[in-house]
Amino acid sequence: MIHYRLLSHLSLLNHYQQQLQLNGYQRDPHQEQVLSAFERLAEALQQPRKAKGWLWKKSIETIPGVYLWGGVGRGKTWLMDMFHQRHQQLGIERHHFHSFMRYIHQRLTEHGGEKEPMLQIANEMASRMQVLCLDEFNVIDIGDAMLMRVLLESLQKVGIVLVTTSNQPPDRLYWQGLQREQFLPAIDLLNSNNEVLELAGNKDYRLQLFEASSVYHTPLSDESMVNLSKEFDRLVSGSVEETGRFEVPGRAVRFVKRSSGVIWCDFNALCGPPRWQNDYLELARCHHTVFISDIPKLDGTWDDRSRRFINLIDVFYDRKVKVVISADAEPDQLYSGIRLAFEFNRTVSRLKEMQSTAYLETPHKG
Repeated sequence: MIHYRLLSHLSLLNHYQQQLQLNGYQRDPHQEQVLSAFERLAEALQQPRKAKGWLWKKSIETIPGVYLWGGVGRGKTWLMDMFHQRHQQLGIERHHFHSFMRYIHQRLTEHGGEKEPMLQIANEMASRMQVLCLDEFNVIDIGDAMLMRVLLESLQKVGIVLVTTSNQPPDRLYWQGLQREQFLPAIDLLNSNNEVLELAGNKDYRLQLFEASSVYHTPLSDESMVNLSKEFDRLVSGSVEETGRFEVPGRAVRFVKRSSGVIWCDFNALCGPPRWQNDYLELARCHHTVFISDIPKLDGTWDDRSRRFINLIDVFYDRKVKVVISADAEPDQLYSGIRLAFEFNRTVSRLKEMQSTAYLETPHKG
């Protein structure tokens, strides 16, 4: 059995106040209420937990988790990451929801034909964690929806506590989805097993960050790279992974930096090698913001890469992914070829719209 100890005597609220002073932010009473709930959870997790039930039907005593929902840019991810970072020794793992569900599907394939495979996976997880933090809980896939009830039941049985963020309350998840009636028991579990908190208020902090800086940098230069790096650092919360590979089915996308729903890739990594639309969809599902650096001027000799760039912007625009770009020219001067000129006009229009306040305040669709 794993034993856990509180990481720091500094409370989350004190740490929050330090971060406000460090970054020049204003206090938000709604955020403070959320941190108080996280503190209560941290205290509960330090208490001994008993097994309940009989023999092979035993399960671990349940501690209510936290389901945090609210509007775009309210600071949900930042607050959850603060809880994760300050209390890591309580046995916490953090994942993006869609990356986690991809992992679950993969493990179910590996456990194919076995009895209660989801419970086996949950037991494996319980050997290394007691809290599962999931960012951007948003069920849009029928495959995920049909698994959700048994997944949540299995996590509960092994004593894993859920902490998650979402733009919607549980009752609005998978709204108008196929066979939604089969998803309703999962909604009941989310409501009954968690403290459902709305991060109220209407101030969009992420939008303020975008509006205070530029999301399109041209021409390519050392200065544009420095500005891109500064904006990445301002936008992210939590730890930053550098120079890695984001796995998409059967392939990988190399990135410069990645953290908490934000990824930075250069143009060649995204549009150089052969790519399918599903590669870009997977990036869009797991990231609300994508930094794209070093976009060159595109002429007729680059049409394979130009077409991939058109497809990438189409997917990101549809899923309302925010893009921060460094390019060698303004959007209407990027493409000088002939064969894709008509299609690239749409890309130019979308790149311009994606810089607007109206687009930047639109919720990410995942």
